[in-house]
Amino acid sequence: MSSDHTTSDLNINWTPSDDDGGVDSRLHNVDRRVTIEDPSTPVSINARGMLEQGAVYAIASAVEHPEYMEVLEASTFGCPLGILNDSPTSLVTEDMLPGIRTMYGIPDDIELRVPREHERADWDVLGWTCLYEYTFCLSFRFPIPQLVRRMLLYYDLTPSQLMPNTWRILLGLGVLCERHSIQFGLGCLFHNYYLKEHLVDTGRYSLVPRNKKKELIIDTKSNDRNWKDTFLFTKGPPVDGPWRIGGEEYQYRRVWNRYEVRGVGKAPPCAVAPERTKILLEIPAAQRSVSNLLTEGNFRPNRLWRDEVAKKRAAAQKKKQAAEKSVGGAPAVVEQILDSSPERSLLKKR
Repeated sequence: MSSDHTTSDLNINWTPSDDDGGVDSRLHNVDRRVTIEDPSTPVSINARGMLEQGAVYAIASAVEHPEYMEVLEASTFGCPLGILNDSPTSLVTEDMLPGIRTMYGIPDDIELRVPREHERADWDVLGWTCLYEYTFCLSFRFPIPQLVRRMLLYYDLTPSQLMPNTWRILLGLGVLCERHSIQFGLGCLFHNYYLKEHLVDTGRYSLVPRNKKKELIIDTKSNDRNWKDTFLFTKGPPVDGPWRIGGEEYQYRRVWNRYEVRGVGKAPPCAVAPERTKILLEIPAAQRSVSNLLTEGNFRPNRLWRDEVAKKRAAAQKKKQAAEKSVGGAPAVVEQILDSSPERSLLKKR
């Protein structure tokens, strides 16, 4: 379905506001609306991500930051935004970066940077996007799934503001819907979940099911500990885009933002959401469990990993051919090299 000349099923009316709730005159001359094609319904979004939808409204950022402008040169040091109440320094060191890149298959066109001594996850480090290593442990791999990107843009958040359970839900939905050939976009997501700010960790957000007896992804609760002090900064097209949808380029923000979410709020109307929700709920609960969805065996054949796996196989084949030439065609040496690699499991044929 083309995104041209379409009317959105997800009706969004918003007004830019300042800290006191008044209209923000600074945004009067901003081109504020872009129409995109969502997997489930055309969604009208704000190009700067500042929205008012139902019970959700934007609070002015802690600092003015040109997050949607091209960054020509990153700053040497970041500056604090003061969003997190408890924001530890990172334990990630320079010598850990090669292992992190290899273990999680991070593409070479993504730059990795260790936080400086005093930099925190919620700091503004111009040109860089913060990511927690724990997100990769939950089976996230580049490229960032489309549903994640669109949710971040809709709420004007950055990836590191999402709590672990939110990543479990979004990644689980990606695997489940691809496995059963179900289109699932923002309209379907908001029909089943609402956004909630953490009561203690202000600035961190979770997706909460509207009906706990009808959760699409189950067994998401986990006792997540000791993950907030292992983060790093990243940049590159696979991290922050821009991405093109419906002829328009867009990016989510690189730095932390603060939203106040009042109550559950009413789900925006989406014509296809009830039917697709029903289809997902008819799938056996065991197949909708995080423990069965977020595994390497499920992600390898999934399109989220497919491109990276293909690259790794091509690289392994070149390495094999080079080794055979250098040792006179001894495949045993090549197998020994591959067996010693931590990415061996990703190189096996499906």
